[in-house]
Amino acid sequence: MDVIFSSHARYQINERNISSQVVLDVVAKPDKVKTQSNLRKQALKKITYHNKKYLLVVIYEETKNYQKVITVFLTSKIKKYF
Repeated sequence: MDVIFSSHARYQINERNISSQVVLDVVAKPDKVKTQSNLRKQALKKITYHNKKYLLVVIYEETKNYQKVITVFLTSKIKKYF
């Protein structure tokens, strides 16, 4: 399935120095997925970034033709989301 990035997601990826390939990996192989609405999902993956443990959260919309990444963020509050 194709993955596209919203302009906001591209901005967040650049602003936070997150590799777009890492985001694609999270969407493809998340540790956990939570449903937010009919189309919107939250892909979660625990990662190590700058020698610290974080949770990479990718919010995306899924249709039958593609997945659109809406936003991306890192959080150290793993228990809150996971």
